[in-house]
Amino acid sequence: EFLVVLEQTADAEIGKIIGEIREEIRERSAEMKLPFPLTVSAGCVHTDMTTGRDLDDYVREADAIMYEEKTAKKANRT
Repeated sequence: EFLVVLEQTADAEIGKIIGEIREEIRERSAEMKLPFPLTVSAGCVHTDMTTGRDLDDYVREADAIMYEEKTAKKANRT
């Protein structure tokens, strides 16, 4: 897992960045001829510095969103 922090980035741009990361990982896994595909699940949150939330709160929220996406992908495979 890794965390990317972007400053004032629109949803469309975030989607583009996530797509580029997914494509790069797909290409690399194909080059390595792995017996399984590597995939990426992502969770994105926007911060609001006027609240009492801290970095850990945002990471937990993004992590929960990422796991929801991962669960949905697994459900669609069957």
